[in-house]
Amino acid sequence: MHTKERMNKTVLRKKNILTIPREVTERMHLEEGDEFIVTEEDGRIVLTAALSIPADQAWFWTSSWQERVAEAEADRVAGNSTVYHSEEEFLASLENS
Repeated sequence: MHTKERMNKTVLRKKNILTIPREVTERMHLEEGDEFIVTEEDGRIVLTAALSIPADQAWFWTSSWQERVAEAEADRVAGNSTVYHSEEEFLASLENS
């Protein structure tokens, strides 16, 4: 873990607002609206930048979709799938069904 020796001090304000020093936000390329995971570790508050899920991709992370992905993966692992090596091979299989 890489840490800078220089210490920055900030103040917790009303409504639990905390300002991250500018040099830290610039060094870490943080921008307004970035999200963080807040944890407590050994009496310290740790902020970890969190990757947001774009709204147009949120469907993939719903529990119902993840259940379907897990089911498909289990089928694949069990050998309950067919691999086609070309579009033509796939289309030919449709014609034969």
